[in-house]
Amino acid sequence: MSWGVHGLTPNATVIEQINAQAFFTYIKNLLATPTAPARKIT
Repeated sequence: MSWGVHGLTPNATVIEQINAQAFFTYIKNLLATPTAPARKIT
């Protein structure tokens, strides 16, 4: 993983701070989304 140090191409994003309430709401809504299998489960 590189954040652009040592001459390497950056290939990672480091999250240093989040909006905790917005993140919780996002996860809650994601888990509440109805889903169905893409194919019949055997």
